[in-house]
Amino acid sequence: MEKKWLNGLLIFAAGMLTGSAITLGFIKKQYAMSGGYGDSDSQNYDYKNLRAEAEDIVTECGYTGNVEKKEEGVSDMCNTDKPYVIKPEEACETGYDLETLTLYADGILEDSRGIVIGDPEGTVGEEYEYHFDEYEEGSVYVRNEAHEMDYEIIQVNENYADVKGCVTDDDES
Repeated sequence: MEKKWLNGLLIFAAGMLTGSAITLGFIKKQYAMSGGYGDSDSQNYDYKNLRAEAEDIVTECGYTGNVEKKEEGVSDMCNTDKPYVIKPEEACETGYDLETLTLYADGILEDSRGIVIGDPEGTVGEEYEYHFDEYEEGSVYVRNEAHEMDYEIIQVNENYADVKGCVTDDDES
């Protein structure tokens, strides 16, 4: 009985060694054919240089925790002069006031006092319309660094004239 058990163990060990040797040979062959793990670009890429470039961009954009004026020659990628979309929880984090605006279906933007915003692009930018329902249903938040204001824009599915009961410039023509 011991011979059968010992014989089975030896056959099993021989099979393991043979399989391992074949696998090792196959892996070495594939490694040699590919020129190494991954694609050849990843082997030659200078990751230290990439980190240095990223640190330069972060420094240029002023993400050091210090509030400083932007230096001349900094790329537009860092431009915060234009309004930009923020997460709802980021509203008022900077100490800016929050104003609620209403965007009607016909594109008219109105503030909380009922005054139509004459320059919506300068106030809330152009990209906000693509971000409705991203964080909260029917709304989007925008920060305007130049005005030092955060805006909550609520989307309404009715036209301004229908809600206000008045005639707009578009209706007169």
